[in-house]
Amino acid sequence: MILNKWLILIIACGCFAYDENIKVTDFYECEEVFLKSEDVNDVYPISCLWNNQIDDNEVLRIKLYVLGYDMQIRLSDGDDFSKEHHGIYISGNIGNPNWAVKSGIALVSGTTWGPAKEVITTNLTNNFFYTELFLVVTKDGWISLSQHKDAKPFLSKQFSVYRNFPPTHIGFSRSQFVKYARVLFDCPFKVEL
Repeated sequence: MILNKWLILIIACGCFAYDENIKVTDFYECEEVFLKSEDVNDVYPISCLWNNQIDDNEVLRIKLYVLGYDMQIRLSDGDDFSKEHHGIYISGNIGNPNWAVKSGIALVSGTTWGPAKEVITTNLTNNFFYTELFLVVTKDGWISLSQHKDAKPFLSKQFSVYRNFPPTHIGFSRSQFVKYARVLFDCPFKVEL
C-alpha cells in the first residue's frame, strides 16, 4: 500500500514537470500542438504569437515546453515548409553510451537537412517530463536555443540574412524515429515583481 502511494506521488509530481520549477500552471495560455508526423503539422504566423517578447534586434523570442524525444522547430519566410527553410532538431533520448544524441540547426530544403551546427544533448528531452526552452531569432541572422531565459544558448547558428530570412512563420514536426511528441509554445513569460 505504501509503495502504491509513493508511485502515485511520483506520477502526480513527475508527469507535469521536468523539474521542480515547471508547474502545470506554467502551461496556461500556451498554444499546444501534438506532433503527428514528420511533416509540419500546423503553421503559425510569427506576427500572431501573443507572447513574442522581442527586443529591438529580434524577430522572435518565445518560451516553449517540449515533451518527447525527437522533434523539430521549423522557421520559414512563408507558410510553405516544402520550400527551403530553417530547422532546429531537438533530440534528447535517454542515451546509449555508444551513441551520441545530438541537437542541431540547419538550412532545410524539402526534406533534406543541410550541414548542421550540432551539440550533444543526451537527456535534454524526455517522453514523460517537459523541458522548458527559449527560442530567439535575431534580425542579423542568429537562431539560438537556451534552457533558461537569460542563459547562454546551448545551440546557436548565424544564417545569411539574404536567404529566406527573417522568418515569418513557425511550425513543428517530429522525427521519423518516434511516434509521439508534444510542444506547448507561445507561453507567457513570468513577470518578476
